[in-house]
Amino acid sequence: MVQAACLLGLCLCYAGSASGQILARLTNPQIEVEIQHPPELNIQVDTIVFGDAFGRCAEEVTQALVDGFLDVGLEVVDREHLGAILVEHDLASRGLTDPATFLEVGKVIGPSALVSVRGTRCDSARDMSEGVTTKRVAVGTTTDADGNETTKYETREVFVRTARTSVDLRVSVRVVDLTTGRVFAGRSFASSPALTRSLELQGMFDESEPAYPSESTVMDVAVANVLAEAHRMFFGWTERRHVVFYNNDRCGLKAAYRTLAVGDQERALTLSMENLDSCRSERKVKKKVLANAYYNLGMVQAIRGEYEEALANLAEAERLRPGSIVVEAMADTRAARAASEEVRSFNEETESLVEAREFFLAERAEAEREAAAAEAERTLTNADIVEMVEAGLPDAVIVARIENAAAKFSLQTADLKALGDSGVSEVVIVAMISAVGTE
Repeated sequence: MVQAACLLGLCLCYAGSASGQILARLTNPQIEVEIQHPPELNIQVDTIVFGDAFGRCAEEVTQALVDGFLDVGLEVVDREHLGAILVEHDLASRGLTDPATFLEVGKVIGPSALVSVRGTRCDSARDMSEGVTTKRVAVGTTTDADGNETTKYETREVFVRTARTSVDLRVSVRVVDLTTGRVFAGRSFASSPALTRSLELQGMFDESEPAYPSESTVMDVAVANVLAEAHRMFFGWTERRHVVFYNNDRCGLKAAYRTLAVGDQERALTLSMENLDSCRSERKVKKKVLANAYYNLGMVQAIRGEYEEALANLAEAERLRPGSIVVEAMADTRAARAASEEVRSFNEETESLVEAREFFLAERAEAEREAAAAEAERTLTNADIVEMVEAGLPDAVIVARIENAAAKFSLQTADLKALGDSGVSEVVIVAMISAVGTE
């Protein structure tokens, strides 16, 4: 298979007129191309965290997403466990609404994404219809002289009544990268499948009706469709399509065709370059063949993601032999280039966000260390009490200080004797004991 990169509609043949283009599609051999699409969201996560589900059928879609992520080996944190994490780390009161909380959760869980589902529509409908269709029916047999029987068929019209069950499901999925705190725009998904069940009637006045297909079965189809689309946000996906690649005998294009057909892009690129050099060096080569050589090279380059080089060669093919197919190929290549640039910019922005997150977490850790140090300085110990006594402070002042500050006293029997030996009065020792008792 040919491994292609994010390029839809590029690998098409070229001809100079509408009829020529149609003929080219019909007469040129086709290659099955496997196009690898990257995930729509550029996030690297090990864990999917599920937030609240809002709206009709959001629960069903959420559960399908949970099962789907588990099936591909990702760790899943459901809403119950997420709630426990928020409570354990004193984040429950803040809720999952601000970037700071996102970063806090990401720090606890690790590289992860928060997924929330909102149902915007979940309707079902049933309808019954009647119509006339045709079918072949056996009306008898004939036997030839050798005894061979042949069945005779006729086409007849029959009345049919059809029961139809449909579902209209629409949801939006919101994703937050908990590693960077980045909030992605919600993606909307819609699926409107229908299942039918038909019954052949015995006549126009036959009132028999087929049973309606189960609403739950149709809903399962809708949810599965939404799940398949939503998975593309997180996972790469493959598209297979048949495309035309020129295989002229002149200039060696057939060799490049055969190489590309077995999926060797590197060799196909080398041969396509050699094919173009060969065509350009021939004095009597037809413009059509030269245009094909430029087109083939541009196509292979575009498949490999070498968009600038591809556009240059496609433009030359279009100059030699204008036509809508090469113009479409150039438009698709430009779109692929723009998408690639967007991914590159996104990656750079994501890296910046990661750096900002690390800086934020480092600063926060330093602030926490400073706060802990300051708290330790404010916390009274036995040594602080002895120091105040030796400084000559009155008992009333020392007691007031004990009553208005955090304290971490050690008041075992040996500690109390040491305090007395250091001149600490009974009044102060009692205040120390009271302070420890009220903690």
